[in-house]
Amino acid sequence: MRAAAIACLFFALAWARPVRAGTSALVLVTVDTLRADYLGLYGQTQPTSPTLDALAGESVVFDRALSTCPATAPSVAAMLTGHHRATNGVARNGRSLPADVTTLAEVLRADGFRTGAVVANQILHDAGFEQGFERFILARPDAGRRELFRDAPLLKEAGRLLREFAGERFFLWLHLMAPHGPYQPPRQYLPLMPAAEFRRPQDRTLMVSHNNRGPMLLPRYQALGGPVVPAEYRRRYAAEIRYADDLLGALIGRMRRLGVWDEALFVVTADHGESLGEHELWFQHGWYVYDDSVRVPLLVRAPGRDFASRRIGASISLVDLMPTLLELVAVAAPAGLEGDTLVPLMAGETADRPAYVQNYYDNDLVALSVGRWKYIRRRSAPREELFDVAADPGEIRNLAGERPDVLRRFASQTTEWLDDQRARAGVARAGRIPRPIAPQKADALRALGYAD
Repeated sequence: MRAAAIACLFFALAWARPVRAGTSALVLVTVDTLRADYLGLYGQTQPTSPTLDALAGESVVFDRALSTCPATAPSVAAMLTGHHRATNGVARNGRSLPADVTTLAEVLRADGFRTGAVVANQILHDAGFEQGFERFILARPDAGRRELFRDAPLLKEAGRLLREFAGERFFLWLHLMAPHGPYQPPRQYLPLMPAAEFRRPQDRTLMVSHNNRGPMLLPRYQALGGPVVPAEYRRRYAAEIRYADDLLGALIGRMRRLGVWDEALFVVTADHGESLGEHELWFQHGWYVYDDSVRVPLLVRAPGRDFASRRIGASISLVDLMPTLLELVAVAAPAGLEGDTLVPLMAGETADRPAYVQNYYDNDLVALSVGRWKYIRRRSAPREELFDVAADPGEIRNLAGERPDVLRRFASQTTEWLDDQRARAGVARAGRIPRPIAPQKADALRALGYAD
C-alpha cells in the first residue's frame, strides 16, 4: 500500500482551521527495534524504507549512531535526558525516570514550547517519561487488534496534537512500536518482502525457548506457530519496517497539509536494533552490544541550515540527542549533561568521538566505539574483543591479539568511563526511592520479551 493511501486512511478528518505559516516545530520520531542496515539509505536492497530514503536527501544522516543500551527504557531515557543510566536512574525496562532528572520536554516547555507525546510501547507510559509533556498519550489498539498493534492509533493521536499545536512553537515526540516482535505486519506488506531475499547460508530451523531469554533459541514471545524458519522471520521484520515507513510518510503528509512541515526540525531515530541470527542471537535484543543490536538510524532534517544531504561517518551516541536538539532550536541546555551537541559534526567538523554502550542484562557487557574501531569487554569473566567495523561490519574477526596498542588504549578509556559511571550512580542514588513496577507493566514486560 502506498504512503499516500495510508495518509488518507489515517488522516481523513475534516480539519478546517487555518494554520499560520512559519511554525517553529520540533518533531522527534523514535522507532522501536529498528536496526540501521535494514533501511535503504544504509544499504538494504529490499524496499523497506522509501519514505526515509527520500528524507535522507534533505537531512543530515549519521552512519554510526549507537544506542546507549539495546533496550527501550534505558535508551529512550538517555535520549530525553542527555545522561547515561547511571545518572538518569533508568537501568531497566519498568524503572521510572526520577523526578529530579530534567528532561528535554521540561526544558522546552519552560522556554514556551507546547509539548506533546504519543507512545505505542507501554514500557514508556506512566514511568516518568511524561515529565515536561502537557499531553502524554499511550496509543490504544483498535478494537479487535492485538495489544501491540498500536501504531495506526498513534498516528491518529499525533494528527490531533499537530492540529492543536499548529501555529505555535511545539515539541512532539512519537514512539512507534513496529518493528518490535512479535513480527505481525499488516497482511498486505508481506508480499513486498520475498523470503528468498532474507535467507542466509548458516540458517537452521530453530527451537522455541521455554522463556524469553538467551541465545541459540527463539524467545517464547516471538513464536508465531509452525516451524521457525529464520528467513520468514526476517521478511516479517522487514515488512514491519515498511509499514512503519509508510506511517512516517503519512505523518509527513499531514504536516505538509497543516503547513508545519517546511520549517520543522524533524528527527528520526530508534531506541535499539535487533539481532536476526548474528552471533547466534535470534530475533531479540538486550543481550549483546554488537552493531546489529545497537547501531540505529539517525536522520536530522534542519531547514534553514546548510546541513542537507550530509553523511557523517563518526561514531556518535544517542545520549548526544538532547543537547543537539536544544542547540538547533536555540534553547540553552542544562549544565552538566553527559551528552555533547552534534551540531559541530553537522556543520563539517570531522573529529572522532567516543560512544559507549552497555547491554541490558546485568550491565555485564560494555562497548566503546571510536572511528573505525569497536572495543567490547565482558566484565564478569574478563574477555575483550576488538573489531575494525569499517572492514568487518559483521564483527566477526576479533583483532584483540593483533592490535594490542589499540586494545590497551580502548581498555584504559573504558575503565575510566566505568569508574566515572559508578561515581555518578552513587551520587544519583542518594535519596531516591525506586517506584515499584505496576502489574500491567509487568505483563507488558513479558509480552515484549523482557521478563518470563
